[in-house]
Amino acid sequence: SYDRSSTELLAVQTEIGRRVAEQLDLSVPAAAGALAAAGLDAAAYQAFLDGRAHLYSDEELDYRTAIASLERAVELEPGFVRAWALLSEANGLLVHFGIDPSSERRDRARQALDRALDLGPDLPEVHRANGFYLYRCQGDLESSLAELRLAQASLPNDSEVLVGIAYVERRRGNWEASLAAHRRALDLDPWNPSFIWNMGSSLIYLRRYDEAEQMLGRAIAVAPGMRTPHFLLATADVLHDGSTERARRVLDEMPGPRDDRWARAVWDLEVFDGNHRAALDLVESSEAARWRGTPTSLLACLNERALHFDSAANQSCSDAVRLLLEDLEKQPRDPSLLAALAEANALAGDQAGAARQLQLVREVGVNDAVVAADLAVELAWLEMLGGNLDNAVDQLEVALQSPARVSVPVLRNSADWAPLHDNPRFQRLIATPQGA
Repeated sequence: SYDRSSTELLAVQTEIGRRVAEQLDLSVPAAAGALAAAGLDAAAYQAFLDGRAHLYSDEELDYRTAIASLERAVELEPGFVRAWALLSEANGLLVHFGIDPSSERRDRARQALDRALDLGPDLPEVHRANGFYLYRCQGDLESSLAELRLAQASLPNDSEVLVGIAYVERRRGNWEASLAAHRRALDLDPWNPSFIWNMGSSLIYLRRYDEAEQMLGRAIAVAPGMRTPHFLLATADVLHDGSTERARRVLDEMPGPRDDRWARAVWDLEVFDGNHRAALDLVESSEAARWRGTPTSLLACLNERALHFDSAANQSCSDAVRLLLEDLEKQPRDPSLLAALAEANALAGDQAGAARQLQLVREVGVNDAVVAADLAVELAWLEMLGGNLDNAVDQLEVALQSPARVSVPVLRNSADWAPLHDNPRFQRLIATPQGA
């Protein structure tokens, strides 16, 4: 029993932890930070815990709430190194998921990391934060992995470190190494829905759709209110079946707001089935200029061109080009933005401009296996859109031989790929089980 004041609760917690470790003859590394809470302001520690809890989410509001809590923690306790490290990670999540990829947000992640490095450069939590910063904000996969390995040396059973290694290995194209690290993280933290749905995402790229659907069903069972597993399950169902039937049910039944994220997922299904009027209705009923960063004018342009609303399409394409050029001023070497601009130019009838953007995409180069996989499919579609059907088939052949979110059932059934359906090489490609 302990007779202490209420202001000493953290000290009691630390003492209990130390005594348990001694009685069990456990070795706790001095740098591990496991027993470092004793001298902290209690309100600062509570704010830290609140911030950490809100990071176990997939929604922008939770990430911003986490940042606010962690900023409160370091305001109350300026020397709270673990809070500074986690604050860097939280800002990096906004960059990574495209919620706020601005240079200002990256700077905030860097500033929090620099403060953590000043306070505790050898702490494993700081190595972990550095690893995530290098991954999410810099795209430096090799350096990121090195930092995460340093963290793992002191925290071998930290599931967050292990799953970070899994994410980086996935981006490096080491899919089996990624799955092995991911499984270990799930062994340690089997109820973490973020870990579960991320494993499902990897299995989608590997075309292991049965396993992916099981994993995503597990994530939904663990966290029914989390929306990302539902979106991924819809994607897996379409890739598996080449049909939108099951995916539509998933989106109809999923919880949460019918916001731009949901509308974009439904829009994709309508376009898949060739329902451009219904897709355009979704865009026109929205007042947002962007859905998850994509100009809605670009989506409208595609629908309007398919519906032969040429005057409206010209205006929408022009608006999309303007917005994408503004984005490229801030991120001139972003391959996804360059590909989107190529699409807008092609839909506007500027084939020369589209070709220039495609060439820039190829010149930029991509060292991220996930981005490269997505881009391979996008490039095939853009080649088709420009009338270069053989080039499109060449690109699809490569995509089907590698992890990617494309499958033979999708190529057979999606209206997206209708211009290729009379191409003999395309017909031979979809007649094989490859990529099914």
